[in-house]
Amino acid sequence: MSLIQSWLRKCEIDHNCGINDRPSSMPSFLLDVSCKQKVKLVSVTQDTRERYIALSYCWGVGMQKTMLKIGNKNDLMSGLELHHFDPTIQDAMKVTRELNFQFLWIDALCIIQDDYDFKAKELGKMGNIYQCATFTIIASAAKDVKQGFLRDRHATIGPARDMTAPQPMFKIKAYGKRGKHYVQVPILLTPYHFDYPEPWYTRAWTFQELLFSRRRLQYLNNRTTWSCYCGEQVVQHCDGWIIGKAHTHPGYGIAEQETFSDVMEILKNPGDAQFNSSELLEYWCELVDMYCTRKVTYQSDRLPAISAIAQEFAVALKDKYICGIWKSDLPSGLLWSSQFAQIDNKNPVRRPGPVERPKPTWSWSAYDDDVTWINTHLEKQKDPDFEILSHDIQLVSADAPFGEVKKGELRVRGLMIGIPVPSRSAENGIPVIIVEGTEMPAVIDYPDDPRLQQNSLSRLSALIIVQTGRSILEGIIIVEEEKDRWSRVGWWHSEHTRTESSESRYSEKPSMTAVAEAYRAKLRDLWGGKENVRDFILT
Repeated sequence: MSLIQSWLRKCEIDHNCGINDRPSSMPSFLLDVSCKQKVKLVSVTQDTRERYIALSYCWGVGMQKTMLKIGNKNDLMSGLELHHFDPTIQDAMKVTRELNFQFLWIDALCIIQDDYDFKAKELGKMGNIYQCATFTIIASAAKDVKQGFLRDRHATIGPARDMTAPQPMFKIKAYGKRGKHYVQVPILLTPYHFDYPEPWYTRAWTFQELLFSRRRLQYLNNRTTWSCYCGEQVVQHCDGWIIGKAHTHPGYGIAEQETFSDVMEILKNPGDAQFNSSELLEYWCELVDMYCTRKVTYQSDRLPAISAIAQEFAVALKDKYICGIWKSDLPSGLLWSSQFAQIDNKNPVRRPGPVERPKPTWSWSAYDDDVTWINTHLEKQKDPDFEILSHDIQLVSADAPFGEVKKGELRVRGLMIGIPVPSRSAENGIPVIIVEGTEMPAVIDYPDDPRLQQNSLSRLSALIIVQTGRSILEGIIIVEEEKDRWSRVGWWHSEHTRTESSESRYSEKPSMTAVAEAYRAKLRDLWGGKENVRDFILT
């Protein structure tokens, strides 16, 4: 603990990062952990400004020993002994107290779990809560709340050091070509096999907690680290094993991502973001890509667990948020695809869908696995026939505009054509849809969906949404649930659609616009003409 205190003092003396500053806003409740025997819940008054620590951890399966509820609020405010709390909670209380802090914020104990309105309001403040904390304790070494994070780890040799400096273990002689001269070469020990991602990195809720935490005291399986992003330079310290080479998990080590510092700046000052809307939308897609590698216990948490980030991006973009997609990007935002279901061989990945697929099916938030957007670097134009006429979004709580939705429908108009059930290409096994003899690659959300089996009587269509350049098309595969009500079942694209060469009609080399328009006219005829431009509800 004295080592961690030295890290805090370095920030205080050398970093000029404002570590002693009082927060600009406060949570509604905090835990007073100053007494070793009892912990008290404290209601924070409007004018209170006291430094506090936040905790980020894995809940795990099942209920915690003690959670804040309407019925036990008075008991918690009177004070409870430590044995009433799970090991991870007890460890966080101990660290807070031994680092000479009085107040600690923990979601399960500072948010009233059975008061839905209060919970929705407090979840809307999650970004501020973590951003305003003096620092966040990240208990990534604990797989759940019952395990605790203060425990023995694999031993290292040598004193504590900066995490960027490798630890020399011993030296050997390295001889020159003629064997006459040699130098002492240090041999470094790196925990290649020990450095695997902890469960904390697989949980969805911890994603925004990580991004909003400006200072982090992180307890990993094989090291303890301190990171401060509040000064002009990032400060990092480490005790234990240095970072190894095994960071292969897609949700792991976000601090090493090139976009990390930019996203931190966006979240810190969303009104002054030094990025244009295209850059911000690209950052959003990258964040969703990373976020979707993490899991939620309840599918209904998919939007709430990223809502604090969305709230700040809304300020930066000055845009409306519609079920995880920004209104200005709604055509392209519909074109996510399932990473899990992508197939590059003749052996299909079995991906059974849920008995009743969550709605809205057109949003990535309703899909329960990894998603990505293809060709995000290319400029896309909305197909001339595609139009979003209106949207009907009903929130579960008006106090959580970026949170859970109970209804999400789009009324759209677009060029669509009936297709057979996607089959597998004989060449590479990739699912394809066939239009007028042309194979177009498809990514099916749930390959085992009974509506997509060869004997299914479901009515499927391919809907064109965007064009890129002269001939790249993208759209979604939809199935009719009832008259004029369709839901998404997959994504498709085509770079080569069989039409008469548009350029052959011109004696001189045509402009890009002329080629695109001629191609578009041919495509419309190929897909059945004006009769196949339809209005319908996308659920």
